[in-house]
Amino acid sequence: MSTLGSLVDRISRSAAVRFPSGTPVGDALRSIRRRLPRRPPEGALGQVIFAFAREYPRAFVVQVGAHDGSIVDPLRAELVRRPWGGILVEPVPYVFARLQASYGRNSRLVLENSAIADHDGTVDIHHLPETTDGSVWGGYDALGSIRRDVVAKHTDLVPDIGERLVTTTVPSLTFESLCAKHHVDHIDIVQTDTEGYDFEVLKLIDLPRWRPGLIMYEHVHLDPADQDAARSMLASHGYKLIADHMDTIAVHQSALDAHRNLASEWTRIVTQSASAAGGGVSP
Repeated sequence: MSTLGSLVDRISRSAAVRFPSGTPVGDALRSIRRRLPRRPPEGALGQVIFAFAREYPRAFVVQVGAHDGSIVDPLRAELVRRPWGGILVEPVPYVFARLQASYGRNSRLVLENSAIADHDGTVDIHHLPETTDGSVWGGYDALGSIRRDVVAKHTDLVPDIGERLVTTTVPSLTFESLCAKHHVDHIDIVQTDTEGYDFEVLKLIDLPRWRPGLIMYEHVHLDPADQDAARSMLASHGYKLIADHMDTIAVHQSALDAHRNLASEWTRIVTQSASAAGGGVSP
């Protein structure tokens, strides 16, 4: 990328929150960025998302556990650069307020302040309260889950987490109810980051009906049996999988069959990852 291109890219990245998609300045910046050459991310999973996005420039996303739309979000680079649409789900109220600040002016994105669960109604979310005094680990606001035990085990990051944890009752929807509420007719990407509840969310998705081309979920908090079960479930529905130490990404065979460039990139990434890490790839 040229020096000028790099400068414009950095400026537009830093302005992404201040000038979201849907505003004149935000849309102008994104229009410029779309015309700049891009380097793929370094990580294998990021490279898969990058390759998928090139073939699905108007993808529809359902993101469960969207947090605040910050740069740690694996989909953020594409959400702010491409005309993607979708539903971003975040249950913790103060985190959701930050998500609104990030994406609230983007008319293509629906922001849902609920939890995805096995029933419609309400559910308890266990999380750390908002703080600005610097007394707690900087990523504390990402530790929210239906599973209190998963949040409470982060004593290496927050030694007194057991005393700090609070419980908030929030609205809950099943995955199907979420889709019905927002009149969803197709899904290209599902991404989950729910601190140990990810397999439960995956089980709620009618995979034969929706068949998203790409699924990404956090597996690091799942026990070995659930990790195996999640991989087996997706493989049985036609998905090819690759993983790093925290997340698994799965691409449906139909997406690989329909897009030759995506299939080529998938093969390259899988081969490279297997060579570098000695595993992490499904058959």
